[in-house]
Amino acid sequence: MPSWSASRCFTRSMGSANIAAMARASTSPPWNDWGFARFIAGLFSVSDWLPTPRFSDTSDAGRYGERVATDVLRRRGYRILYHNFRDHRSEIDLVCRHGKVLVFVEVKTRSSDEWVRPSDQISRAQQERIIRAAMKWWRMLDSPPQVGLRFDAVEVLVAPGQYPITRIIPSAFDIGEKGMI
Repeated sequence: MPSWSASRCFTRSMGSANIAAMARASTSPPWNDWGFARFIAGLFSVSDWLPTPRFSDTSDAGRYGERVATDVLRRRGYRILYHNFRDHRSEIDLVCRHGKVLVFVEVKTRSSDEWVRPSDQISRAQQERIIRAAMKWWRMLDSPPQVGLRFDAVEVLVAPGQYPITRIIPSAFDIGEKGMI
């Protein structure tokens, strides 16, 4: 029985052309599915390892806060269905699915919460506009699924040079007696 060192693959006289021909043709990872790599990448968010940048205006800070909130919600098991759904008078920042519940999320981004919590700044008028837009979303579905509805808020506190702090507030407000489904 020949030893492994006597095989043609391990002889010293192999030229570089033979070695190149034996090299693996594909540069893809040894697993067939990129799902594992995406799973690992999904565990980490840019907001986890990069401090908050400086913003030139509040709309930039708001967009950054929505990206941070999206990352946090995905890691908590929410499935993001739509960003910035607009009705003619109102907007819903995120439409999500969390289990068997359809969740409409309002994101409030602030640089500080020392005066008032960001979620406390969702006025009753704004809540009613969000509810109207949610009902419009609901009616747009061909056959609305039998799921619950919930209105969450996400507070994102951003200070330049620091890491963002997020708080998810489930059921921040409800439809109340104005149920329009």
